[in-house]
Amino acid sequence: LALVEKIKNLQLEGKIIFTGFVSNQFLATLYRNATCFVFPSVCEGFGLPVLEAISSGTPVLSSNHPAMVEVLGDAALFFNPFNSDLLSVQLERIISDQELQQNLRLLGLARAQQFSWQISARRTINFARSLRKLAS
Repeated sequence: LALVEKIKNLQLEGKIIFTGFVSNQFLATLYRNATCFVFPSVCEGFGLPVLEAISSGTPVLSSNHPAMVEVLGDAALFFNPFNSDLLSVQLERIISDQELQQNLRLLGLARAQQFSWQISARRTINFARSLRKLAS
């Protein structure tokens, strides 16, 4: 309720949409049509949302949490999630710079190619095999 009140006070009604549950099909549409995806996570294990975003060609602005930096590499802009001023500066950069948006799209799509369920399964199997060899 406080957030809704803040949005109203800032006269941002209609510019901020609370979607509630989003189906996978609609989520893909949101990613593809977004100017950017902002992910201010402070505790993340891997970062599937940012990976989904870059896979859709969406520029990403993410917290500088180590897991996000590892997943995204140079395919995103980063900010300290406890520094709203830096978030604002980085968000303004992405929104106002079409060339930066395009560069992040291309870098993101290329980075996303490094991740797949097949690659993950292969690495997991290889790791398990290496453990088995160590145990014998």
